[in-house]
Amino acid sequence: MKYLQNRSIRASALQVTFSIALLFGFAIVFASLKAAGPSAVDRVQPNVVAQPGFYPALPNGATPTCTPIEIDEKITTSDSKELGRITPGGTASSCGNPNACATTTGQFHYKEFAFTNTTGGDRCVTVELSSACAGANAIFAAAYAGSFDPSNICQNLVGDSGAATNASNLSFGFNVASGGTFVVVVNETTESAGCEAFKLFISGLCESPSPTPTPTPTGTPGKVSEITPTNVTCNQFLSGSAPSLSELEYSLKGSPAKINQVDPGVFFYWVKFNAQAGSNAIMINETITSGNFSAKFTWQAGSNVFDSNCNSQHATVTQVGGTVSLIFNAPAAGTYVGLVKFSANSVKGNLAPGPGTTVHYDISATGVANSTEGLDLVKK
Repeated sequence: MKYLQNRSIRASALQVTFSIALLFGFAIVFASLKAAGPSAVDRVQPNVVAQPGFYPALPNGATPTCTPIEIDEKITTSDSKELGRITPGGTASSCGNPNACATTTGQFHYKEFAFTNTTGGDRCVTVELSSACAGANAIFAAAYAGSFDPSNICQNLVGDSGAATNASNLSFGFNVASGGTFVVVVNETTESAGCEAFKLFISGLCESPSPTPTPTPTGTPGKVSEITPTNVTCNQFLSGSAPSLSELEYSLKGSPAKINQVDPGVFFYWVKFNAQAGSNAIMINETITSGNFSAKFTWQAGSNVFDSNCNSQHATVTQVGGTVSLIFNAPAAGTYVGLVKFSANSVKGNLAPGPGTTVHYDISATGVANSTEGLDLVKK
């Protein structure tokens, strides 16, 4: 009996020793995870946009473009987390004028995208964040020189959107040295709220090095205005080598029949115009001359103004009815290029045109001679 009692005591002692060792091991693991933080544990490597002009990278042999890089993404609870978030200061950064960094505590999901300035010169880069996410689902964008550390969100900060989205488009700028890399980070502003869709437009990485912009002389090749597909660049328009677009096709569905789809779903309107130094506005007008339809096309993110070297002028875009206004600050008097990216699919859901099935649009720029371009909306 005494032997059994001693054996039981030894077994109990072993169990206690094993339990203490197990708890000590768990404590070490927990402490290391806590020290690392969620950003170090679950961080996904940034998406590297390796070919300026496109995201994702184009297939081999494809021709690069200087049209702004477009990224379509979302934020979900499976994304990495950053420790804290930048508190919006109310003013977007501009090139040479970064914002101060104030933070809000918490753990916020984010997406990051890495770029390299391979243009051969220093660049002023513009980022436009476009999203319908608002309220608890609002998102925020910032840029970092070199790299982004999710556990130290103020380190390397060079610019931010200044505000969270409210079903709106936000633009901000920052400088990038020749050969330099930078990371654009988009984060949720409410923990685990996410955002179902957003777009980023990155401008300024495709232009080749050039001296101080000079006005385009009268008689430069190319048209005063043109309607084109969306794979056309500013340089192609100015050189006269851009393909024109004169027709959109639509399909109908339902009873009564309504427009169900338009192909292509987006298109560009380009126009050359003269501007004085300082604040300027160029107004782009849509009119329907066929009298059998009333819906106008709406503008999309990517609309902008460029100088004669196709450098972005960071235009503010508004629309009232069939008039789109491009507002910008011209650094010098000269020739500029306006671009409106129109959504053809914005007329979806409208009743079928009638009488007749073809709708004719004229698009022109106020005060610019010979800037009227025609476009037909034709039933498939």
